[in-house]
Amino acid sequence: MKRLIYKIQLLIASLFVCNLAMAQLPLQFGDGVITHSPNSYAATGPTTTPAVLRVVHTSNTTTAPLGATWDLPSKPANDFYPNWNVNNLGYVFGITLDQQPNPNIYVSSTQIYTNTTLNKRQVWRLNGTNGSHSLVYDFNNISGSGNLTSSRSLGNLKYLKAGLRENIYVSDWETGSIQRLTGNSSGAAIWVIQNAFVPLFGKPAKDINEMPYGLAVRRMASGAYKLYYAKVSTNSNSNSIGGYGGNEVWSVDLDPNGGFISGTETMSITPNINRNPSSWGGYTPGGGYNGTILPVISDIAFTRNGQKMLVGQQPWGAFAQLAPHNADVREFLNAPMSSSTWINSGNQFPAGNFIGVGNYCNSVGGVSYSDNILKKDGVSFACDTTVWFMADYINVQNTTSSTAGNTVYGLQGMNANGGAANNRNNSIWIDADDLLDFYDKIFLGDVEIYKNPKACAEECACGTWNSIGLNANPKWWVNDATAGHQASPIPTLTFNQGQSTGVILPNFSCSGSCSPTFTYQIISIDGTSAGSWSGPNLDLGQDKIRNLRCGSYSIVITPTCGETTCPGVRINLVIVCPPPCPGCNSESSVKLTGTPVITAVSNQSNPNPVSTLSASLTITNSVPVTEIRVLVDEFRIYSASGNDNCILCKNQPKTWGSFQSGMLTGVALQTGLSTALTNDSRELVFTNGPGTLFNLSSGKTLSFTLGLPGVTGLDCCNLKAEICMKLTIRDANCCEKEVVKCITINLQ
Repeated sequence: MKRLIYKIQLLIASLFVCNLAMAQLPLQFGDGVITHSPNSYAATGPTTTPAVLRVVHTSNTTTAPLGATWDLPSKPANDFYPNWNVNNLGYVFGITLDQQPNPNIYVSSTQIYTNTTLNKRQVWRLNGTNGSHSLVYDFNNISGSGNLTSSRSLGNLKYLKAGLRENIYVSDWETGSIQRLTGNSSGAAIWVIQNAFVPLFGKPAKDINEMPYGLAVRRMASGAYKLYYAKVSTNSNSNSIGGYGGNEVWSVDLDPNGGFISGTETMSITPNINRNPSSWGGYTPGGGYNGTILPVISDIAFTRNGQKMLVGQQPWGAFAQLAPHNADVREFLNAPMSSSTWINSGNQFPAGNFIGVGNYCNSVGGVSYSDNILKKDGVSFACDTTVWFMADYINVQNTTSSTAGNTVYGLQGMNANGGAANNRNNSIWIDADDLLDFYDKIFLGDVEIYKNPKACAEECACGTWNSIGLNANPKWWVNDATAGHQASPIPTLTFNQGQSTGVILPNFSCSGSCSPTFTYQIISIDGTSAGSWSGPNLDLGQDKIRNLRCGSYSIVITPTCGETTCPGVRINLVIVCPPPCPGCNSESSVKLTGTPVITAVSNQSNPNPVSTLSASLTITNSVPVTEIRVLVDEFRIYSASGNDNCILCKNQPKTWGSFQSGMLTGVALQTGLSTALTNDSRELVFTNGPGTLFNLSSGKTLSFTLGLPGVTGLDCCNLKAEICMKLTIRDANCCEKEVVKCITINLQ
């Protein structure tokens, strides 16, 4: 019986050891990877495990208490593989993940733990399925070739897949540059070095004392990428605020493959996040320092939409030498993204516990957003809903080796949108090595959370027009995505006053998981608004439209996607007044005869170009006529390509749809026409004198030529003109009938 009990105890013990020693890969959405030193600060601590990184299972936090230590057995152990040790990988800090279905983990060498790197400047890949390690790239130690010391190593690293190109960016303290590696994460770990980017940090030439540290890639609203990086320096005044780099954040633009675009280095205008110099009495890590502790930015993270920037500070007592208790976790907001200003987001992330040195200022540098909702299972997601960061002094209770304590140094999780209500008591505490009896002060590193790529809906943005219809049929206008112009023009809507009818149905597609909203505005010919509406459609039969005065109008339909106003569409509307007396019951018609002839004149051949439109109208009227007046009632020119540079500035009066000539068969023209560019002839009057009648029952042809603006002659321009002419036909009964005829032409 004793032997059986012993075997059971041995089995339980072996299972417990395996649970601590075997990492649970692949990562689940919401799981985190953390780095740390293999050393222990406690002189009386246990034999130090050689592990330098672990997997922390933060995907399911339903059993995690708030404001208390999340401990075994309800918490899964922080796992690692036996090969994740200091002898294989060296000391590591930076972490990044690729985009494989089971993401691989990448780590980079560091000197921040006791100022040593084991003479390494390497990037390692840990297989996302079995944890095996392989060397991605060895930059080799080139100390002595320049200004830098032999202890210099790497800062942080970040992965980006841009198009089909995979990139890893590494902040290199040996050269003061940002290295770029390209390779293939799905096969063998074969990565090659590309041209490095050398930050100047606003100076005319490289300062050999300055180098980048924390890195993050930001996706802009345009779809382009920027690489952001923090500055650190060896030549800082540790007795003033801003030592070791001043907590500056800079950025450089990336091309579609992830390459650096020269000349685009910009400083991000962030609020002052420096802290007053602090000291920790009697504390001398790694050989000692002068007692002054100042923070630097060692890690940066962005929300998926790029509008929030999370900054993790790391306290230094000397260059690249960790010290405790004087660094923050801060979040900044850039909205709209076109702005260059970052402001405090209003979300607070107090790191660790309050001590006399500072107020919850125990950040150690690593920060990451997570899509897994705090205190939920591993399948409950919301975009960038949680923030995780590395902190020391989260809790200190008992630090003797003889009594079980509750000392937590490691990972802290908070609601990403908790505002000022966030505090230590509503956060989750996870010790880095699951050993609660010992300090891990100055031995904690970075954190990276595996985010669910489908947790964030695609940002709502402008898309494309599909069609516009009246009563759903017919559809007037369908977007021609290939040619980028209107495939079929929208005709002018003409109604007698008080008789408008029908429903306009716009069809526009936003990009992203959102639907458009529409506004409608009716604008009179003088540019004033005659009414505005909103909704999925526009009822033309409503009183406000039926009561419009006679004349020409435009209906402007504007879609909105999310908070973005998108390009609108214009529809011409003409309200016609009925004949002034009951006896005016003649029947009239005006039809376009043949195809208008366009003669486009460019400013490349004529300094004062005047294009022309020549066309003919056939006019019929059932009652003999005494006078016909033809008025250019509305003229509009616009660039269908949306480029206003296609419209020349030399649009003089004669080019504003002015008549150059006009002839009505058998009828005299009573108005004079001028060829001067400064004259604007907008009306033709045809009559053979008072009381003289002419018969239009079989139709008469009106031929005319209009002056139009000159063109640029550039193939990329697509210039259109809309001309509406009002014909007033006065018959033998002194009744006048108005007929509006509109023509849309491609001028260029």
